[in-house]
Amino acid sequence: MNIAFLSSIDPFDIKNWSGTLYYITNSLMKQNSIEWIESNIVHSSSCFIKNKFYPESYAQMYGKIISERINRYDYDIIIVRDYFFGAYLKVKVPIIYIGDSTFQLFKKNIYLPSIKFEEIANDVEKRMIDNANGIIFSSKWAKESAICDYSCNKDKIYVVEFGANISHSEDWQRNIDINVCNLVFVGVNWQKKGGDKVLGAYRKLKSEGFPCTLTIIGSVPPEMPQEDEGLTIIPFLDKSKSEDLNRLCEILYHSHFLIYPQNLMLLVLYSAKPLLTAYQV
Repeated sequence: MNIAFLSSIDPFDIKNWSGTLYYITNSLMKQNSIEWIESNIVHSSSCFIKNKFYPESYAQMYGKIISERINRYDYDIIIVRDYFFGAYLKVKVPIIYIGDSTFQLFKKNIYLPSIKFEEIANDVEKRMIDNANGIIFSSKWAKESAICDYSCNKDKIYVVEFGANISHSEDWQRNIDINVCNLVFVGVNWQKKGGDKVLGAYRKLKSEGFPCTLTIIGSVPPEMPQEDEGLTIIPFLDKSKSEDLNRLCEILYHSHFLIYPQNLMLLVLYSAKPLLTAYQV
């Protein structure tokens, strides 16, 4: 199939979106051809905030320009990552919308310039969801938002986990030490990803005598913690470099839990007790 891929970020760059798009497009390219449609339409998303440019306000224009381009060529399917690119598409081939969230869920993590912008963005999301022939979300959480917040027909939503955003041939099954619980946090934006909650949970466990370590990858706490032999901070790892990728894989191999504190609950396995203890973070 010939696929048009609509995204404001380069899906062939492993550094974008934590590498998720890179591995999705590479998998699709094994049996299909993909054209990334972006470069002549809109600048990289990093310019939006800096220049106070919000693409949602130009969704109709994007729809017109992209539709004209797509309809001139022979595509079999359109895959849309950014809702403002697909909300007003008028094409003769199926539109597939992919994502890990909806605007309603994501808005708490971004700067909202005005109530008017929020209304526009919600309308664009609604139009994108209605315009799509099929929707692929990576979680039931996002699916439920599309149904409840945007009245989406549940039959056109598919929950498909995006899979690993790293490639490594070594066997992941290992017998690792359970006498010490190794925690790992991966995130570039410390505040947005809840790094302070991770560090707070780690300190709480240590204060109660629970044997654990914490490895922070991708960011540095605003206030550097006091020296702690159980705490390791790695400001940056580049997965496109084999040395950094191998180091990341080695850390994950020896970790018991990858902490994602936005879910509000940190689960820690007590090796000394036959149960799973939940810590509110």
